[in-house]
Amino acid sequence: MDYRIVVDSCGEFTEEMKRDPHFIHTALHLEIDGEQFTDDESFDRQDFLRKMKASPNCPKSSCVPRRRIIGAPLRRESPETATR
Repeated sequence: MDYRIVVDSCGEFTEEMKRDPHFIHTALHLEIDGEQFTDDESFDRQDFLRKMKASPNCPKSSCVPRRRIIGAPLRRESPETATR
């Protein structure tokens, strides 16, 4: 049986978990006033916090759609990369 243990961008893996293809990261998707942010290696936290502070609205967040995780091949790549 294939399985995956999926953690969001706040999760950390041990070195052993990093080598195991069953463990994958998925990025949180954030939005402020219609502007989209992806919490991955390109995420600029300071820019996000400035925009969040300046906005009268609460930020929104969501995870990658389940179908992208379930349908992704069992390999070390992230679901975003695996489904391209």
